[in-house]
Amino acid sequence: MSDSQMWDAIVEFFTEDAWLFVKTEGELILNTKFISEHGDFICVAKVLEQKSQFVFYTGFPTNIPTNKRQTIAELLTRANFGIAIGNFEMDLDEGEVFYKVGIDIENEQLTPALVENMVYACVFTMEKYFPAMMAVLYGDALPKDAIEKVEI
Repeated sequence: MSDSQMWDAIVEFFTEDAWLFVKTEGELILNTKFISEHGDFICVAKVLEQKSQFVFYTGFPTNIPTNKRQTIAELLTRANFGIAIGNFEMDLDEGEVFYKVGIDIENEQLTPALVENMVYACVFTMEKYFPAMMAVLYGDALPKDAIEKVEI
């Protein structure tokens, strides 16, 4: 499948599902946001050119302060254990946190329905774990306790 065919399937999903988005000129990157009960999550859809891969990211709305990064890293590691689709990642230098899903489409077809499954798995996972991150970031919750509360 060509990069342009993958891109067309991505744009088709976001258009048909009525998401507002902006395409990055000259690149196969689409920026959007997901509005949840917890606020707005910045999202990025990207075709990794020449690799036949599609990735979708949902960002935590604030960078993690330096003094909380190790604790949030523990929380994210605990959250990642057992998740079948995607993973949390954090830039330890900048404190950015994303949930990411990706797929390799080599010799296959990316469809708007597959894009939909990936996008909603990503945003709903960020939404599910958001309260745990907030409890650790702004409260006194321990990562293990915070994860247990959202994984009930």
